[in-house]
Amino acid sequence: MLETPAGGISVLFLHLPRKFRNMSKIKLSKSKKAGAADRVLLCNSSKDLKSSGLTADEIKYVQREESDGRSTVYINRYSENIFVQLMPKAKTDDLRNEYLRMSGNTIAGQFNMNKCSSVQIDVFGADGKAALCLAEGMALGNYKFNKYRRNAKTESNSE
Repeated sequence: MLETPAGGISVLFLHLPRKFRNMSKIKLSKSKKAGAADRVLLCNSSKDLKSSGLTADEIKYVQREESDGRSTVYINRYSENIFVQLMPKAKTDDLRNEYLRMSGNTIAGQFNMNKCSSVQIDVFGADGKAALCLAEGMALGNYKFNKYRRNAKTESNSE
């Protein structure tokens, strides 16, 4: 399980390889060094984003979206794509985890539309289980069985 160190940031790195065969391979590694990859910022609320590297205007935008009831916020910096995923309010942990998996699927679809090849999940105030559920949803949403497709190369993700 990925745990957030006290006062630090945990990073879960999700690498989507260029070539897909029957099933994509996903490399998960724990690191404290942020790279130049496209990112998902997982946090309990927009108040946790002070040390995320977002500008003051971007944090205000996330706060405005949060007050409108949105839990997934997209920020396009042109050089990188950033999704802010706020922790959902759910009655049970199972419902919360399932919501995070569904959000991961949606986010993976957006990254595939933008032809991103790697994703970095930064955790701010959320627990490691939530990051793993989000990554699991991204992995399951990214899967395609193209073995018998005529246009397998053009239909694969993240080329």
